[in-house]
Amino acid sequence: MRGIARILFASIFSVSLACCGHALIRAEQSDGLREARQARKLLKGGRPAEGYERFARLVLEHPRQLDINRWYVEAAAKTGRLDDARAYFEKLRASGRMPEVVEYGLALVDAARGGRGLEGAAAHLREAIRLAPETPEFHYRLGLLYLLDSRAAEAQAPLKKALELEPENARYRVVYADALCQLRKDDDAMAVLEPLLRQDVSAEVVKKARGVANRIFDPMRDSTPE
Repeated sequence: MRGIARILFASIFSVSLACCGHALIRAEQSDGLREARQARKLLKGGRPAEGYERFARLVLEHPRQLDINRWYVEAAAKTGRLDDARAYFEKLRASGRMPEVVEYGLALVDAARGGRGLEGAAAHLREAIRLAPETPEFHYRLGLLYLLDSRAAEAQAPLKKALELEPENARYRVVYADALCQLRKDDDAMAVLEPLLRQDVSAEVVKKARGVANRIFDPMRDSTPE
C-alpha cells in the first residue's frame, strides 16, 4: 500500500482513532482489579508506600491475576522493594504452586532491574511459555522485552503469537504493529492496525497507535536508507 492509498488510509485512521478513547473493562477482569486500579492511583499520586502495601496484600489474595502481579512488581520497583518482590515469588516457588506465575513474576522483577537482568527476564518468560503456552500475556511480555531491547526481529514471533491467542487485545495489536514498523514491514503493520478502527480502545492505546501510524506515513521515511 503506497502513495494515494497510504495517504487515504492515514486520513481515515487518524480521524477514526480520534473518535475513540473509552477505556474497556476486559471480560476476564475479576475480583481485586478494581482495588488494584485504585492502588495504582496511589502510586502515581504521590503515595507510593501506601500503594505498595495494598499490592502486597492483593497479590496474596489474587495470586493468579497477572495484572495484579505486574502492578505489584511495578509498586515494588517504585518503592525500592524489588528484593521483597523476589522473595515473594521465590516463596511461591518453594510451595510448588503456580510455577508459571512464579516465572512470570521473576521475569518482571529481573526486567525492572534492567541491564543484565533483561536476559534473565527473557529466560523466565520462555519457561513460563513452556509451562503455559496458551497464556498470551507471557508471549506478549517476551516480545515487548525484546522490542524494548531494540531486538524487533526477535520480538516479532512472540508478539504475533500473543495477538493470535487474544486478537481482541488492542495493546497487543499496537505493540506487534510497532515491531513490524521497526522492521519496515509497513503493509503488514497497517493490516495489523486496521481492526482498531472498529474497536473502542483506551486513550493510551489511541496515542500509541497514532504514533506507529505517523511513523509509517512519514513522507521522509522512504528516503531513509534501511
